Amino acid sequence: MTEPVRSPHRFAPQNANPLLKRCPISHGATMHDLEQLRRLAADQHGLVSRSQARANGFDRWAIQRMIASGRLTTVTPRVLRIGGSATSPWQSVMAGVLDVGYDAVASHLTAAVLWGLPGMKAEPVHVAVSRVLRRRQPAAATIHHLTRIPAEQRLILHDIPVTAPPLTTLLVCGTEGAHRAAQVLDHFLGAGLVTVAETWDLVDALSRQGRNGLCDLRKLLNDREDGATAPQSNNERRFEYIAASNGITTLRRQVDIRVRSWIGRVDYCDCEVPLIVEIHSERYHTSWSQRRNDAIRIGKLEAAGYTVVIVWDHEIWHSPDRVVERVRQARARLIIERATS
Repeated sequence: MTEPVRSPHRFAPQNANPLLKRCPISHGATMHDLEQLRRLAADQHGLVSRSQARANGFDRWAIQRMIASGRLTTVTPRVLRIGGSATSPWQSVMAGVLDVGYDAVASHLTAAVLWGLPGMKAEPVHVAVSRVLRRRQPAAATIHHLTRIPAEQRLILHDIPVTAPPLTTLLVCGTEGAHRAAQVLDHFLGAGLVTVAETWDLVDALSRQGRNGLCDLRKLLNDREDGATAPQSNNERRFEYIAASNGITTLRRQVDIRVRSWIGRVDYCDCEVPLIVEIHSERYHTSWSQRRNDAIRIGKLEAAGYTVVIVWDHEIWHSPDRVVERVRQARARLIIERATS
């Protein structure tokens, strides 16, 4: 993944938006002007806006001649593509940002995908601006008007202006709800793109003016600690949700088990009784070699005095009551054994 621009602080402010470069307009576009436009498009996934074309010497008639000759093609009414330029996986996002123009940044789930969130698509493109747009023609992106976008929450990633991870998480909270935002936040925490403390700083800074999603984000942050391992899969998130919903709150994620030597890292370990919960998927735990390795690992854990409960992924999604009952029965049995020993 392309390394984002950074400053001595955690995130670098996007001090100068490259999407609108103003200069005197000439009416006689030359091949030199076209070459300048090509160089500009090279940093924008092969795209330029009509405003940028005019700022580089192309009036509306020159643009039309370039389109007719194939040197430019129309992507949206406000965005042009340099003829012959290579396609890019992020070209649609760049087109949405350029279509909205100055001050625009990719945001919400589109920004989360740019930051590497798996299992999601960048389209439909979401773009945030801190100015009011009044247009008759529809934009190539869903536009979100924000009262303020803090300078430190603007970054350039993959050559595209994008909201930083803390603001991206808050925006997803406000539009998609806490469940999707938890997935985004855990991805950012697991990838080391943000910390809980940095996200709290943003929440505190925006609390006075108010913002949709602040309450949900506070709840998510209260459940997470800096340095703690974030859920790495939807199976883990689902298991934690059904466990917490049924009052099972003593399980800790990704714990290293050591007795005389290191045995391994388990999915969940109870902090009150010697109980371990392992989540197995049919994809990774059904072959002969995988079953053998799992049996050896479980044997070592049981020899060390732990009770191991195996939970399958299909049970988490389709039979949550069965999962909760097995964990509860194992905990109750261990509590009785501890009380009578």
